[in-house]
Amino acid sequence: MPIPLSQTDLGIMTNASRQQVNIAMRRFVAAGWVNYTYRSITYQIFPRIRRRKQSGG
Repeated sequence: MPIPLSQTDLGIMTNASRQQVNIAMRRFVAAGWVNYTYRSITYQIFPRIRRRKQSGG
């Protein structure tokens, strides 16, 4: 489920510039951790978490 946040919002919350957030978000996308679009972020469930969730642990 997308989380409604902009890069500016994240910058304010983390005391970082929008440009710094943009660089970090590109790295996170490249690593497969998140997807983002205009004003929303969707985190990816990591395989280990998914396996644990499916096994009931």
